[in-house]
Amino acid sequence: MSVTEQTKPPKAFSDADVGETFSPYRAVSRAAAISLAVGVLVALPGVVWQYGTATSWLRNLVSDWMPDTVALVLVAAPPIIIVLGTIVLAVYRAALARRVATVVILLLLPGCVWTMGMIPAPGLVLPLFGFIMGFVGLSNIRKYPAELTGKSAAGLGTMLGMVLFIGGIGCHVLIYSTEVPEGYERLPFEVLKADSRMPDFPPPAAQEMDGKQVFIKGYIYPGQQRLNLKEFVLVPDLGTCCFGGSPKQTHMIEVILNGDLKLDYSMTKRRLAGVLKVNPTLQPVQGRPGVYYQLIADYAK
Repeated sequence: MSVTEQTKPPKAFSDADVGETFSPYRAVSRAAAISLAVGVLVALPGVVWQYGTATSWLRNLVSDWMPDTVALVLVAAPPIIIVLGTIVLAVYRAALARRVATVVILLLLPGCVWTMGMIPAPGLVLPLFGFIMGFVGLSNIRKYPAELTGKSAAGLGTMLGMVLFIGGIGCHVLIYSTEVPEGYERLPFEVLKADSRMPDFPPPAAQEMDGKQVFIKGYIYPGQQRLNLKEFVLVPDLGTCCFGGSPKQTHMIEVILNGDLKLDYSMTKRRLAGVLKVNPTLQPVQGRPGVYYQLIADYAK
C-alpha cells in the first residue's frame, strides 16, 4: 500500500450504507410487533361483526331463489379470495398488495370503531396499550436504526390503537347519550341490588321505582330455550350470565316482552325498556327460586 493510500481520510458511511450492511442482522422491534398484534386483535371483532351482518343480509336476499348450499359458497368465497389474492400479490407485486391492504383497512375501520362502543368501557384499555407500544416501537427504531426494524408494523399498530381508542370513546359517549328512549328513566342495576351486609331484599331506592317506566341494560341468563324468547331473566354481568354463576334474587329481573317483541340468547348486552314491578315477595320464575323484579318490556334491542 502506497503512502498516499495510507494517508487518505476514512470513508464516511451514510445511514443507507449502515442499513444495507446490517440489514440481515436487524431484529424486529418487540414493541412494534406487540402494537400491531394488539391492534389486529382489537379490530378483529369489528371485522367479524361487519362480515356477519353482510352475510346475513346476502343470505336473506338470495334465500328465496337460491339453494342454501350455493348461498353458503357465495358467503364464504369473498374473504377466501381476498386473503389468497393478497398473499399472491404480496409475493409478485408487493407494492400493489400494500395498496390493496390499505384500502381494505380503510373500508373496515369505521365498523371496527363502532364495535368499540359496544364492548364494556374498560376494554378501551387494549387499544390504548397498542398505541403506547407502537409509539415506543417507533421511538426505539429511530434510536437504533441499524439494529431494529418494524417501522411499518409500529406505524400501523399506532394508527389502529389511536383510532380505535379515540373512536371508541366517542361511540360510548354517543350511545350513552342517545340510547334511552323518550319517556323512560335510566335505571342502573346497582340501584336494584341489596347491600352485601343486608338481607337479599329490594332496598328502599329500588322499591321507589315500582311502577315506573325504566330503561335498563343487562345480559340474558341462559335457559333451555335460546331462540325467539318472550320471557327470560336479566342479570347485570357476564359472570352470572354465562360462566356458571348463581345470581342473587336482587340481581335478577324477570323480563316479559310485549307484543311481537322477541330476542335470541347471546352473550351481548341487551337494552330494554318498560314498566318495572317490584314485588314484596318472591315470584316464581322458570329455572330459578324466584325474583322480586319484573319488567314488562315494550322496547328491546
